[in-house]
Amino acid sequence: MNRLPEHPVERESASDDAVADTRHFRFDDEAALAELALRIKAWGRELGFAAVGVSDADLTEAQEGLASWLEAGYQARWIIWPNMR
Repeated sequence: MNRLPEHPVERESASDDAVADTRHFRFDDEAALAELALRIKAWGRELGFAAVGVSDADLTEAQEGLASWLEAGYQARWIIWPNMR
């Protein structure tokens, strides 16, 4: 299964020198990461998603707020029904 967008992506901010093949790129190359984000968003649109977002995984700034949210019990809880499998 080809997981790359079928149509070329308009380059909004990524340079033409960005890595063309998303399987081989450097994580420290901002242009390549921007190109990858554009390709992921285009692929999502091709699959029918109304919106696709890419974010940083660094949760350092959110850690205190997340801890408070969890302590307040706002997270979902699993309910296991006896007859469901």
